[in-house]
Amino acid sequence: MGVELLEGAVRFFNNNRGKRFGFVMTESGEDLFFHFNQGRRPVLTADGVYLGGKTPERDPEPGDAVRFELSEGRKGVRAGIWCYASDYEKLSRLVVKRTRFRAVNGTGPALETGDEKELEKFFLSFCDQRVKSFEAPTMKFQRMNPLGNWVEWVPSDEVFLEVPCYRIVKTTRFFNRCEPMETVAWSGSRTKDLVKDHPIRKGGVGDFLPLEFRDFSTDFRFQEMDTRGNWNPWHDPRPLPYETLRFELPTAP
Repeated sequence: MGVELLEGAVRFFNNNRGKRFGFVMTESGEDLFFHFNQGRRPVLTADGVYLGGKTPERDPEPGDAVRFELSEGRKGVRAGIWCYASDYEKLSRLVVKRTRFRAVNGTGPALETGDEKELEKFFLSFCDQRVKSFEAPTMKFQRMNPLGNWVEWVPSDEVFLEVPCYRIVKTTRFFNRCEPMETVAWSGSRTKDLVKDHPIRKGGVGDFLPLEFRDFSTDFRFQEMDTRGNWNPWHDPRPLPYETLRFELPTAP
């Protein structure tokens, strides 16, 4: 798996017992030695088409199109593991046919498509909605593997760079209320935008007043979104106000 397969055609094959070898002519016109015992039937795996099956059912004949790997023999480069091109292409078409993408919520599929770009757009739209949400995500993004099983789909780094995956949540707690109030104070795709626009971390207004003179308190939490849409705790890269002021206070004589 992951090895590049070359294309060629059988030029000659000796099917006598104890021999069973021949030569494959590559697309560039080069003759390469190959042996029947290294022939493999292609099989379908979760990662795609793999030359790992049993030996072919029939002997190769001149003119047969084959796919093969290069290997080193005693006399130089030769054709290693090989298969009939028709068998390989048949399974490859099945892989393309089975490749599907979908987004699933609690009630069923919200999107089913054969185009990954369409799923990427849907994912970005979902992440935009997640910015101001404080509930657990209900959407799952999946792809179908070559065996027909649905597995988790993970966006590429290029797609995830477009996601507003950082935010600051402001929580205000009122002493005469049971439930705190949460709002999004900032969100963006890059932490350096936060540092550029708001270089100093903000503190709550009530945090600087004695307890007897305030009826609320605030705090700020920095969060990062993962590829599933979950918001996780993250460190705020900015300094606290008192950390900045500490360097501005005059030293005692």
